[in-house]
Amino acid sequence: MTATAPSIGRCGRWKWILLLTLSLVWAGSFLFNGIAVRELPVFTIVVRRGAIAAMILLLVCDGAAKACRVIRLSVGLPCHGFLNNVLPFSLIVWGQGHISPVRPRS
Repeated sequence: MTATAPSIGRCGRWKWILLLTLSLVWAGSFLFNGIAVRELPVFTIVVRRGAIAAMILLLVCDGAAKACRVIRLSVGLPCHGFLNNVLPFSLIVWGQGHISPVRPRS
């Protein structure tokens, strides 16, 4: 039995719209980090992003009751959140604040 990769032609219009939306949101976060890092400390940006994501997650989880059940069941959630969100985004924002932008040569 051989597995074949799905054909690109099979992706419907809705999947392409979702992919484009995801790309815009993902790229937009780096753009806004680059702007925000000029005015705010690194960890302030990361904490605010995390707080916004947590609020959206609570809405998606149908309110606080369902989210509390998820948190009770996930003992490793703080460690997972730190390793997959706080640490990488802190380093990305820190890097954006310390690497000078590329300027075209005259």
